[in-house]
Amino acid sequence: MHADSGVLKQWSQATLEVKGRIFVEVLFKGTQNTLPLFVIGGQGTSLLGRDWFDALGISVEGVHRVQFQAMEEILTEYAEVFQDIGVCRMPSISIDIDSTVTPRFFKARPVPFALRPQLDEELDKLVAQGIFEPVRHAKWATPIVAVAKKDGGLRICGDYRCTVNTAVKPDVYPIPTASDLFSKLAGGVVFTKLDLKQAYQQLPLDDEAADLLTINTHRGLFRARRLQFGVSTAVSIFQRFMDTLLAGIPGVQPYLDDILISGKTVEEHNARLRVVLKCFAEAGLRLKKRKVSLQRTKWNSWDLMARKSPFALPPEQ
Repeated sequence: MHADSGVLKQWSQATLEVKGRIFVEVLFKGTQNTLPLFVIGGQGTSLLGRDWFDALGISVEGVHRVQFQAMEEILTEYAEVFQDIGVCRMPSISIDIDSTVTPRFFKARPVPFALRPQLDEELDKLVAQGIFEPVRHAKWATPIVAVAKKDGGLRICGDYRCTVNTAVKPDVYPIPTASDLFSKLAGGVVFTKLDLKQAYQQLPLDDEAADLLTINTHRGLFRARRLQFGVSTAVSIFQRFMDTLLAGIPGVQPYLDDILISGKTVEEHNARLRVVLKCFAEAGLRLKKRKVSLQRTKWNSWDLMARKSPFALPPEQ
């Protein structure tokens, strides 16, 4: 046994002290290999590490493929929730601010000429989607920040730190922790992750909030008609909405714009998935089909929040 001074962490971030390591001969269905075995202090269930799977020829690909085919059938059944972004059928959102704070109006920031065509294209898209509308006057005006996207395009965000966030009243609605997520998904074997399309921008604003979130660009003022990224209370507002929408569905946990669905069996998982998609269809919410992912595992469900499944659906054409 070789002494190791390293420390391992559980999903809850609790530490596990490594007492030592030994290399053992392992035989599984005719495959033999020399593999590391770690000894941990305290009591707990023995675990089979992922590094042993390839070494012993263990695979679950067949199970994934069957579930992937069933998944495609369900997504086809609810194809409407993968259409272009619409507006959620819900009461308009209000944003509470301190009325004693003087409205702040900032001029538009300079935009490099090379970026203007892309910026104009994104602004036109947001107007066509009903997310912004051009206006001539506003009490509040927030300058924008253009953020580069992975596909080479630009994302327009209001820099609300210098305007609205100075007046917004705090919203302390809790965001799920890792412990909360694992507690809600406990016992699951089959997992799906859904990703909302332009998440916050699907929730409508009331007139006062729309005026409050007006942005100032090189093309003038644009009044926000949907909730915007960068507003300090947007995270709490969105999490509360998602928790309320999906309340009472077992094995389902929204985490901001991701929705995690679990089931002890494929049948139970698929039934829950259908209920969630029905809720979205009735609410008018839209999802990214290319980011829907399916995974079957008992030991790697946290990866549903960390990276795409290798069985994610191909990009939309």
